Amino acid sequence: GAVEIEHGGEVSLTLADSAVWAATGDSYVTSLEGVTFLGDTPTNVDADPGVVIYYDSAMDADGNALNGTYTLPNGGTLVKN
Repeated sequence: GAVEIEHGGEVSLTLADSAVWAATGDSYVTSLEGVTFLGDTPTNVDADPGVVIYYDSAMDADGNALNGTYTLPNGGTLVKN
């Protein structure tokens, strides 16, 4: 589903090893952890074309910080806020 931060709130999302998050609408998260990749494409975060997931901080499953924009498998986008 979609995630949005309410006025001054924070949303932290940690993905378990077998979890997949498919955002259904534009989403905003303070922190996102556990993102897995195949090449440059996240494999456990997804969204349809035109849907954007914004993050303030994010880490891949190995603990490395993400700092860019990534195209998701179904055509959505993961973007540093």
